[in-house]
Amino acid sequence: MAGDDVLAGLIARAATGDEAALRSLYERSAGRMFAICLRIVRDPAAAETVLAQAYAAIWERARGFDPAHGSALAWMIAIARQQAIEAVRSRPRDLGILPDAVIDNLEGRMELAGLRRCLADIEEPARRAVLLAYRDGLSYDELGAVLGVPADTVKTWVSRALPALRQNLDDDDE
Repeated sequence: MAGDDVLAGLIARAATGDEAALRSLYERSAGRMFAICLRIVRDPAAAETVLAQAYAAIWERARGFDPAHGSALAWMIAIARQQAIEAVRSRPRDLGILPDAVIDNLEGRMELAGLRRCLADIEEPARRAVLLAYRDGLSYDELGAVLGVPADTVKTWVSRALPALRQNLDDDDE
């Protein structure tokens, strides 16, 4: 993966219409961006489509990138994640069938022990709502349908869980 200064420079060049800069940006970052897209859409063909859309959006929005507001890679990942979530939301699916084993296995696959500890401090069903929202990009209405509760209830659970997550993550940084 290229350094962030290199990526920022390539984005700046792409903002001027430099197609070679976009091509170089793609070559330096596509692997990581594809992995993020694949994690969200869970289908390699769909992830490739989302990745192409993400780079098209990066090309279109390059003039809006400001390195003073954050890293180039984080900016690009945010665009790819947004594209992937929109792809998931736009495809038809049966919200009523989501095996509990999927949710149970998600925690087992988390790479960071600190995050696991932070989530352990959040009680069910709020933990499940936060995991589904992050992993699948579900809206409050979709979460309500999956969990069998009103969307306002889900909003309450998530709004109460997020400060606890922030606090636990801040504690881990100290």
